[in-house]
Amino acid sequence: MLQTVARFLMLALSVLSAGTAAEVIAIRGAMVVDGTGAPPRMATVVIDGGRISIVNPGENAPPGARLVDGRGKTLLPGLFDLHTHLLASGGTLAADWGKNLKAYLACGVTTVADMSTYPEQFEPMRRLIAGGLPAPRVLMAGRFSTPGGHGAEGGRGDFHTQEVTTPREARAAVQRFATYKPDLIKVFTDGWRYGTDNDMTSMDEPTLKALVEESHKAGLKVVTHTVTVDKAKLAARAGVDIIIHGLGDGRVDAEWLESMKKAGTGYVQTLAVYEPRGTAGSTAPRMKRWMNLLGNGKSAFDGGVALGAGTDAGMTGTPHGRSSLHELELMVASGLTPMQAIVAATSNSARLLGVDKERGTIEPGKLADLLLVDGNPAERIADVYKTSRVWLGGREVDVAAMKAAVES
Repeated sequence: MLQTVARFLMLALSVLSAGTAAEVIAIRGAMVVDGTGAPPRMATVVIDGGRISIVNPGENAPPGARLVDGRGKTLLPGLFDLHTHLLASGGTLAADWGKNLKAYLACGVTTVADMSTYPEQFEPMRRLIAGGLPAPRVLMAGRFSTPGGHGAEGGRGDFHTQEVTTPREARAAVQRFATYKPDLIKVFTDGWRYGTDNDMTSMDEPTLKALVEESHKAGLKVVTHTVTVDKAKLAARAGVDIIIHGLGDGRVDAEWLESMKKAGTGYVQTLAVYEPRGTAGSTAPRMKRWMNLLGNGKSAFDGGVALGAGTDAGMTGTPHGRSSLHELELMVASGLTPMQAIVAATSNSARLLGVDKERGTIEPGKLADLLLVDGNPAERIADVYKTSRVWLGGREVDVAAMKAAVES
């Protein structure tokens, strides 16, 4: 594991850059989709000091501002992916952190929640990003499971995934792990990986509830690997903040909807990782699960459950960056409108993570994490692939360089 950390540090240091001071920028003539669900409107958006300072109709811009022509384009908040694995490549090649991080920037994904980083890497990675490592905003999760449960296979529980079996152990483990300063906590509450493998051990409700309570005391949100409807009900009763996997073993019911709404628990479908592919994906059981996944997302939305966006990127067939965009297409395929999918990937995701005061919408005072695309994804969601320009905290990302690095 220490060798893994060393390789990461060498890679990161090779791509550090000093960056440039934020400037005043006026984006004029673009259709603005602000992330709130409000209808798109033509407006001038001014960036000053790394934040959005003005959102006004018309084309007036402050004197001296650098002008960006947005005609024929749409400006959106930077996108979120609430379920990624930066230590995995999404294919058969060894993971390349630098490429994985750049892949998100190339697609306008400016905030990701990472479920794979070793706790010893938290602080070095934060220092590197603060020093100029090209990266989106990364929230790193501490991992908890049960002995023999998913996430603790292969003896990883000693240093990667904390194993707990009782409420007392859960509280003590959270207190101990908090010294690594995670951004959130991930719990493997369900022994099934994707609803297809043999069941491994699962976390019981009292233990999960204690873990959630202790995490909340430390100011940490709790997300869960939960892939079955019954375990999702348990997770909601325990008060988790977000279920970050789609449920495919059956259809959700009124009990699930009410428990989710009562707890304020969000739901992330991760359709990109489940999408049937090839001959193996066309089997009747696989297609039944797929239809359940599509239907459950729409039922959750219609029932008033907050939807976020996430992919499980890094898993086989789920590449970093582009999978976040494909997830929006799949959400639309499940019955959401393009605008509803965009809201899920922006303001909803920000709110579920508890960062909505800083980002997730295009409003004065918010950080200038922005995505400019050709076309209008509020009408044609596939236009979200047509990345034109990206800003992170008011600094423009070199999209061409990010794409070239990913493809090299």
